[in-house]
Amino acid sequence: MLLADVSFALPQRSLLAVVGPSGAGKSTLLGALTGFRPATSGSVRYDDRDLYDNYAELRHRIGFVPQDDILHTPLTVRRALNYAARLRFPTTCRPPNATSASRRC
Repeated sequence: MLLADVSFALPQRSLLAVVGPSGAGKSTLLGALTGFRPATSGSVRYDDRDLYDNYAELRHRIGFVPQDDILHTPLTVRRALNYAARLRFPTTCRPPNATSASRRC
């Protein structure tokens, strides 16, 4: 068990930085707080609502900046945007969104 009896409250619109040595449970905690890797016991609450029960609604209110760079540096901006568009947009939206987004850069 990496984490036990973790409890804290954050005010609205606050930022949280988690710092600690390797293996301390930082990734486990952030995975539970963001819903990327739900906790196996206990709960995560936002505005007194359970994150896991209301994930579809609450996930848009959660921001996460990972330690590792998530950009694909070998790709041009246009190729990176087209790649991301293929992964995220419905088939009907892909060409216009990817092309117009890459033209702005």
